Amino acid sequence: YTPVSAPVTAIFAYVPTSLWPKIQLPEPCRRILLTTFDSRADAATPPSRLTFIGNQMDQVWLANRTEEAAWIRGGLNADKVHSFNWPHEWIDNALLGTPVVRTRKPGEPFRFLHISLFLPRRRLDVLIRAFLEEFRTENEAELYLKMTYPTWHPVPGKPKKDLHALIERLQKETDSKAKVVVDETLGSRLELARVIDHCDAYVSSDTTNTAPVSEAILRHRPVIITDGWGVELPPQALVVPNSQQRVAITPEMADYMPHQRGTNFPALDVGLMRSALRKTFALTACERSELVGAASQFMRERYSYAATAPAAIAAIQKCWEDKRNPVVEVMQHSDPQSERSARRTARPLNINWSGLQLFFGKIPTANREIC
Repeated sequence: YTPVSAPVTAIFAYVPTSLWPKIQLPEPCRRILLTTFDSRADAATPPSRLTFIGNQMDQVWLANRTEEAAWIRGGLNADKVHSFNWPHEWIDNALLGTPVVRTRKPGEPFRFLHISLFLPRRRLDVLIRAFLEEFRTENEAELYLKMTYPTWHPVPGKPKKDLHALIERLQKETDSKAKVVVDETLGSRLELARVIDHCDAYVSSDTTNTAPVSEAILRHRPVIITDGWGVELPPQALVVPNSQQRVAITPEMADYMPHQRGTNFPALDVGLMRSALRKTFALTACERSELVGAASQFMRERYSYAATAPAAIAAIQKCWEDKRNPVVEVMQHSDPQSERSARRTARPLNINWSGLQLFFGKIPTANREIC
């Protein structure tokens, strides 16, 4: 456990929970919520439960102006909001070592990597179909899927069965011999870096940004992404535009995505994804080296500690200079049972570091989604 002593600047990172404002910290202290919700150009507003938590903090740090506007529309106090790039812990991290170029043995296939939690809006049906239609033989290319599954799905085991059934169906429909590998081990973040090191390119068919995209860029891998994320990524990334058509969210999809806002999400064109896969596959060694080097430098200039620390330090200083008391909303209880529950919640809580941020800790089953 991590002991703390006053003065305390507590930064609560990523998915907000109602426990965070209730954690007892020695005074004086300041609470900062570092989070994200939706960085697309047409960003949705966060649910009221998230803005409720944000309004109990002294500050809320967001990744960009798009998200800032969305949170304020959702009811977050604009005076609390600061938006700037956050430091990326994979930059200049000695644990990871220098990025290496994967050397394939004769006959070994080109490896496309995708890492995510299995959800309909990942649009893996499009990615898998595009891959199988574009690559027909066993030794030309393979698609390596490192997957976790939503633990909240009402039917235990169904997400895993659904993914494997999807792959089997598309293999039959395309009659492709190209290999689709599913890796369901969690491992550590250090092991995740090694998985990236053993791929030739990273591909995301997702509607939003996930952590492995930037991690793959920093490990000098070409990346394929879709558009409309609203976050600043290298222009060297190969972008597949979202379709103007929409995919309606069915009740079965809603079982995967109970917190999805809206009734649809953008479709993705199989043909455009095929072209992106082939273009990345066909890069020469010189083209590849120039592309990944420029992309990595782009990330360093914007997301290194040197580049991001001044904005964060200025925000912290402003937080402490603000003489107002932090806004903490107190729930009113009308029955003894609720009062007992409130007293239990108010007890001191132990604070310990999560494995998500430790290179030797296990990656949780929750998706490592950053916006």
